[in-house]
Amino acid sequence: MRAKLISIILFVAGPFLVVSGCKDGMKRSKIEKEGVTVEATVSGGEERRRRKGGRSYNLALSVPNATKDHTISVSKEIYQSVSLGSPLPIKQLPSDPDAFFVVGDDDDHVLMEIIGLLLFLVGGGMIWWCFIRKPAQ
Repeated sequence: MRAKLISIILFVAGPFLVVSGCKDGMKRSKIEKEGVTVEATVSGGEERRRRKGGRSYNLALSVPNATKDHTISVSKEIYQSVSLGSPLPIKQLPSDPDAFFVVGDDDDHVLMEIIGLLLFLVGGGMIWWCFIRKPAQ
């Protein structure tokens, strides 16, 4: 019973990750084509430790012309290279100032698409195994 539930969850969650990765990729490519490079100001930062020893790095940014301050996740290198009040180059859409990314930060939308596709395929295989295949007689 547990395998059936897991297979359905994987089969449904996979396409959601693929679609999310595609949307992030399209947004980033639009910003790369139409965006302008501006300086955001670092207004805060936080390093968080995860349960299994990993770390995540977040920066609070004051973005020019944006409706609010933004908190984003960045790489360790970018986090260590800035301090409170220092400028950080970002690429921003002039038509939507809240749409931006940090110049020099990595893009992980392709990884999301690959993981989503793998989850979909594994879930599909498990559904076939649990529901469709004919047991040997």
